[in-house]
Amino acid sequence: MYNHIFTRDIISSIFVYQSQFVYIANQSKNCIQLYHQSGLPLNIFTKTYGNDYLQNYNAIQKPTKIFIDKNNFLYVCNQNHNITLFNLNNSLLQISFHTKLPSNDYLDTSLLHLQPIDISIKENERIFVLYSNPYKLGIYTYDGDKIHTIEFDTHIIPNFIQYYNNFLYLYNTNKHSFHKYDKNGICTNFIGDDFGNETLNIDIKKNNKILFIQ
Repeated sequence: MYNHIFTRDIISSIFVYQSQFVYIANQSKNCIQLYHQSGLPLNIFTKTYGNDYLQNYNAIQKPTKIFIDKNNFLYVCNQNHNITLFNLNNSLLQISFHTKLPSNDYLDTSLLHLQPIDISIKENERIFVLYSNPYKLGIYTYDGDKIHTIEFDTHIIPNFIQYYNNFLYLYNTNKHSFHKYDKNGICTNFIGDDFGNETLNIDIKKNNKILFIQ
């Protein structure tokens, strides 16, 4: 039902909300498209932004990852080194050029080299942001204040993160392994080895997310 819509588009991320709404990150159109599970288009998230630094700036630029938390906030990681925050009524709440979310939108040029590539959230407590250039994991309070930053060794090339059951799991594409962190960024376990032999019942499915088999 969707195949004819995105024939020429680059789709980078999909998030299914409440089992019936499908949010699609469309890099070709610089927007987030919302569909009902039946295929009916419902909304398009994209806003023009302006402040003392930028005028007529598209709030969504080649989105890489999207995430909706339990407080109904939509987070969008963009290739132009920022994260945008919407509510589900399509109101733009925030543009962050570092990771001060959701209460700050000022431009910090010292961090413009960082590229957010994934985000995962423990509602009302922690925001985790995975960066490239170089690879880092930023850990923040739910209000966006930095708690800790993890700088990875060169043998760790992370691809995605997911918070589950009080721990954050990170996938290392270089060693085909998972790294398990507590909410403060302390690595508590290493899953797999150089050959990718996993010791936990984990599977990688749609949207590069980890499914935990109960």
